[in-house]
Amino acid sequence: MPRSFLVKKKRGACGAWQWKEPDKTIGMNLSIYLSIYLSIYLSIYLSIYLSIYLSIYLSIYLSIYLSIYLSIYLSIYLSIYLSIYLSIYLSIHNILKNPRPRPSTVSGDFVCSVCHKVFPLQRMLTRHLKCHSLVKRHPCRFCGKGFNDTFDLKRHMRTHTGIRPYKCELCEKAFTQRCSLESHMRKIHGVHQQYAYRQRRSKIFVCEDCGYTSSRPDEYFLHVRQRHPGSPALRRYYRRQAHENKTLKHLRH
Repeated sequence: MPRSFLVKKKRGACGAWQWKEPDKTIGMNLSIYLSIYLSIYLSIYLSIYLSIYLSIYLSIYLSIYLSIYLSIYLSIYLSIYLSIYLSIYLSIHNILKNPRPRPSTVSGDFVCSVCHKVFPLQRMLTRHLKCHSLVKRHPCRFCGKGFNDTFDLKRHMRTHTGIRPYKCELCEKAFTQRCSLESHMRKIHGVHQQYAYRQRRSKIFVCEDCGYTSSRPDEYFLHVRQRHPGSPALRRYYRRQAHENKTLKHLRH
């Protein structure tokens, strides 16, 4: 054996040194040391590696899982919410656009399907239903308030102009509507108007610009043409006349 592999060891009492092979205990100690070192190193390395791997894996897995779960949950929730909202909106829109009278427990009564107000006649219910419409066809030229009926527009405009064409013959009172005059005559003077069933009252043509009244339409439109050439009533009259003339020409041919 080469000398480099020998261990120098003191022998005997004389203190002389000699070269010989190493003890077996040194190899055993080295193997124990290496096994302990490797076990500690591998445990630390594996713990760090596993912790990093698990953290990355769990983060990716949870992010994918949460994204899928949230997308499914939100899609279901939004679809249910939108379906309920659209059904409610469309039902309300259909009721307001095409209202129909509901059957009433009292015979001859007509009930509004929106506000449940009761009317004795169908024409009164039809006229009332216009107030629930969102589109106002006839605006007031004084304040801009809109109406769906020309009768309501005239009644409102008379609050601006102060025109009261229906005068009481027994006192100095005047009213904007015929029904107010009849109610006044009945309650104050005890005069009851006798009209047959569905008898039409004599029509009064009222100028909404100055309060001029006439029972003849030709006199009324002559007055409006001369005094108020820019009146909306005159423009409506011209449109109606043009439509009637066009209809007559079509019937002749």
